[in-house]
Amino acid sequence: MERLRVRCTIPFAADDRAMLAAVDPRLAIVFGGPDTADAVAAIEDAEAEVLLSSWSPPDRAGMPRLRLLMTTNAGLDSLYALDPWSLGIVVTNGSGLHAVHIGEYVLWATLSAFGRTRARLAEQSAHRWPMGDARFPFAGRRLRGRTAAIVGYGSIGRECARLLDAFGMRVLALKADPASRVDHGWREPGTGDPEGRIPERLVGPDGLADIVAAADVVVLTAPLTPRTRHLVDARVLGLMRPDAWLVNVGRGGLVDEAALIDALADERIGGAVLDVASEEPLPAASPLWSQPGAVLTPHVSAIGDFDMLLHQAALLFAEQLRRQLAGEPLLNVTSRAAGY
Repeated sequence: MERLRVRCTIPFAADDRAMLAAVDPRLAIVFGGPDTADAVAAIEDAEAEVLLSSWSPPDRAGMPRLRLLMTTNAGLDSLYALDPWSLGIVVTNGSGLHAVHIGEYVLWATLSAFGRTRARLAEQSAHRWPMGDARFPFAGRRLRGRTAAIVGYGSIGRECARLLDAFGMRVLALKADPASRVDHGWREPGTGDPEGRIPERLVGPDGLADIVAAADVVVLTAPLTPRTRHLVDARVLGLMRPDAWLVNVGRGGLVDEAALIDALADERIGGAVLDVASEEPLPAASPLWSQPGAVLTPHVSAIGDFDMLLHQAALLFAEQLRRQLAGEPLLNVTSRAAGY
């Protein structure tokens, strides 16, 4: 292969830029941002064949030879309108990059819910120290022996499973193709469940009702696609146990928000930890703000420790570039039709 020209808008540190440039002497990488849709649309580089970015150009005018887009995004919904697939561009995503951050967020959310953290903090704020039997409403429930249903068994769902399994929870999981248990995507060493051995049951979409009904916590890690929009609707919420919690780290559109508000208002479920919303930022008038069973965070589960996240992305891109130059299959190749 001749020299491969790469454009990169991801703000990598100097050491990571040097590491990427050193992958192969045939690489010619041009670094420079910002990493925005407008900036990517304005790039004019007749020789660029690969783009490392969070965005795709709207057409081939600026980069007529572009054939490969490597993005750090796990979800692809932000790229649907640009539709690089229709331009003949292969798109790889950042599956695996966010798994550790989000897995630890889900563990925090589960521990917080089972430990009745909000009620405990309310007592502290009121300067109250309950005594005797009055302490019981603030005693936590243990995780060991309880059941987690993970809806979406990709890299993030597998890391959630690994952490919850380590706490002794029984794991049930849903995957679009449950017959394919192995994870062939990128992951940090020692993370996830690459062989798919943790779930006691691994079901397809038709098994959603069964695993939700059996769960103490339902974790949503699925991508948002036309098939998964409002996957958790009033019917599914009605199947949850009255003390079960919902944790959504996927996309807000996975849940029928109006039905969730009703379920929380009527205390038909234990509560919900939501890092995503159907509209972001969540409007000030949304009833979700005032639901006592709702814990809201502003889509932060994937972005903690940002420098480390960028370093992991550099490691992923280095492996991808090595594979591209060696003619080996790429990791994390996506399909617009599938949505991931």
